[in-house]
Amino acid sequence: MSDLFSISELAHRQLFPAGEGAPIITLEEFIASAKLIYAQEVWILSKNEKNQEGVFNVPSILLSEAELDVKDNMIDISDLEVLRSLSNDSWLQNIGGMMCKCKYIKSNINQRQILCDDDSIPDDARLYFIVGNRIYLPRGAHAKKLFITYANRGLQVDDRLEIDDAIGSVIRTRLLELYAGKVGKEDVTNNENQSS
Repeated sequence: MSDLFSISELAHRQLFPAGEGAPIITLEEFIASAKLIYAQEVWILSKNEKNQEGVFNVPSILLSEAELDVKDNMIDISDLEVLRSLSNDSWLQNIGGMMCKCKYIKSNINQRQILCDDDSIPDDARLYFIVGNRIYLPRGAHAKKLFITYANRGLQVDDRLEIDDAIGSVIRTRLLELYAGKVGKEDVTNNENQSS
């Protein structure tokens, strides 16, 4: 399993080897770019899989669970690291938990306005729709706390974002293309590199 920090560090060292003085582009800039490239690559993966298979299944490495409070028929998700680059809010995979006795049906603002209180929805089902950092539950929830399963921006382990190796390889290549498109050379004339 790769992590975004290590990939960024490898690409940075390749372009700015030891002994060349302070690099023009900092490691922090590489990491910030890597996060953006990562989100774009997952989006491209989702589009390709949907075109080829007819459906996109969010990779399990991206999925996380959280139990969140329901207050005033709303769930605040502002503390979650959500991968929002996925289309149609597919980052939100489940509400209520896998063994939920209540069905939660995804809607959106337009559908909500068209259907309003459509009575064709079963009594044991509840609508939800997402606006910004909130999940609205116009019919309420079956409990005061709900589990949600969502796509995260990369699993955080010891301040490192673990990502799929295949996407990691693409990110490293893209970083090198973005910042130089070539391999840097080590400065062998610097005294720090000479052995005594």
